[in-house]
Amino acid sequence: MATQIVTFKRATTFVASCTYTPDSGGRPDLTGVTITSDIRDANRRVYISNVNVTSPTTFTITYDNTSDWSVGSAYWDIRFSENGVVFFSDTVVLDIINNITVE
Repeated sequence: MATQIVTFKRATTFVASCTYTPDSGGRPDLTGVTITSDIRDANRRVYISNVNVTSPTTFTITYDNTSDWSVGSAYWDIRFSENGVVFFSDTVVLDIINNITVE
């Protein structure tokens, strides 16, 4: 799969709505799975996102104050774990650009 690149304007609230779609024969939902997610900016600072599970197959990831994120490439993924088994989503590249309007 090709790397996804998404342009993101600094100082915007980061919100991602996610839906789990099981592979054929895979687990039916994310019940019992721990989901975490971090974003690493161009200065290698790590921002721990908030994860809110909204149903057995949907969740949201948010980070409220992105005003101090460094302009440039940031990297984001999602970690899933259950009973010692860990797997990750694909990595998304966030192209962080400056906001113009401050208030």
